[in-house]
Amino acid sequence: MSGANLLNDVAILDELVGLLEAHDRRVAISDVGVEVFRLRNPRNHSFQHVLKQLIKDDPRFVISTDGFIELLPDERERHPLNQSEFVVVDIETTGINAHWDRITEVSAFKVTTTRPTQGRPARRITDEFTALVNPEREIPFWITRFTGITNEMVTRSPHFADIADQLINFIGPAIIVAHNAHFDIRFINSEINRVYDKRLFNPRLCTLQLGRKLFPELPNHKLHTVAHHLAIDIKGRHRARGDALATAQILIRMLDLLEERGLVTLLDVQEFRRSRNRQRAVRVRNVR
Repeated sequence: MSGANLLNDVAILDELVGLLEAHDRRVAISDVGVEVFRLRNPRNHSFQHVLKQLIKDDPRFVISTDGFIELLPDERERHPLNQSEFVVVDIETTGINAHWDRITEVSAFKVTTTRPTQGRPARRITDEFTALVNPEREIPFWITRFTGITNEMVTRSPHFADIADQLINFIGPAIIVAHNAHFDIRFINSEINRVYDKRLFNPRLCTLQLGRKLFPELPNHKLHTVAHHLAIDIKGRHRARGDALATAQILIRMLDLLEERGLVTLLDVQEFRRSRNRQRAVRVRNVR
């Protein structure tokens, strides 16, 4: 296992990151207490001490002297998009609660940039990791109807612990991309936490959020709607491989559109995404 992109796990930090990203990376500590910790008295000194202990080993967070917490940019977010590696992921699960439910299938595709001797650089899919996973519990009937994954299919499949190292090493330091990234990354981190008490802290990019900004005319921004808009065929909808492959193809098209707008780093893209509505509260929705 490569530990370069793992940190000690506290699941609530994902919520904190989401709040900060939605508010230009800077939020009052008292607002963190209300929005993330659901506290009635967020100005309590005990809470502030707990928060400081929670983030003390995480290089992304800084608490300022004026009572704010800030999310620092990852250096990888400053790297040119045309020199960055992306890993697009999709998962299927036994349900929607990352604390209780488990992954039944995971798929990931690497997207890298090639630089021909003539012409503009081109992005392409260069590698794949796909596996069924034994969730160590029954798959509900309604999930089987939705995904087609049965209990019989996963009985002899590896447990997540058996593939964790492969997946972590496959992702490496790349930017993680998913359609509704919070959902997929939260589940993957929950599984990694069960194995190592750690979590990934890679930069992330959400094609669902980008779709809302790039294609505001669409009736919704579910994966199949965005794919249809871009003339991308999904082969195997609601299976991890089919959805991940389609998302990778969507990403390639989106990156071209972003660079046409002069957005050359992930920081540029995140600022572009936030500009839609800087004050909109973070709401975790399972848009699949």
